[in-house]
Amino acid sequence: MFFIHGGYWQFNSKEEFAFVAEGLLQSEINVALLGYSLAPSKRLSEIVGEIAAACRSVSESLEPFGAGYDWVLAGWSAGAHLAATQLHHLSATQRHHPRLRGAVLISGIYDLAPVQRSYLNAALDLTDRDIEELSPIRLVPNGTWPLVLSYGDRELPELQRQSEDCAAVWSRSVPNIEVGIVPGAHHYSVLEALAQPGGFLFTKVLEMLAAQRPL
Repeated sequence: MFFIHGGYWQFNSKEEFAFVAEGLLQSEINVALLGYSLAPSKRLSEIVGEIAAACRSVSESLEPFGAGYDWVLAGWSAGAHLAATQLHHLSATQRHHPRLRGAVLISGIYDLAPVQRSYLNAALDLTDRDIEELSPIRLVPNGTWPLVLSYGDRELPELQRQSEDCAAVWSRSVPNIEVGIVPGAHHYSVLEALAQPGGFLFTKVLEMLAAQRPL
């Protein structure tokens, strides 16, 4: 699993999210934590580019090891946004990522327009072009991978809305998409469903990796 952390693109580091790997490692699933530069030192378009380069670099480094190294893309909060932007790109270049098996997007931000109007924009300095080109709700993937957009039922209403709206738009073109609501979870505790064996998101990752690849 490739995991991208959150923090509104301007906080946190990949090392702080090592706990999400605990259950998967017990199940002999390797986890790569993808880091990125933080705003305002880099613009959001540059951060998206860094994640694309990281996905490409790590996936290519696994190729010599053979069929056991299929991968799932996962992200939380702003990391879910970054993962979602990659799906649009990867669906156009799927032949370069034949081992991508699905994506788990957790409590994500899929429409940047409200962010542009919030205090978060002080560091991001989003332009109208950024809204158009970097909002996942406007970047519909056309791959055949299974996709899960998930959030806790105690999540912020705006993030619940964004997940539901994005799933509704994507479902017009994506054949295998699911909205998964984690009972009792808020924005932070929802990650326990990924970190703990038997958790809803943990199980989804294992299912994606266990499924037979399409011919």
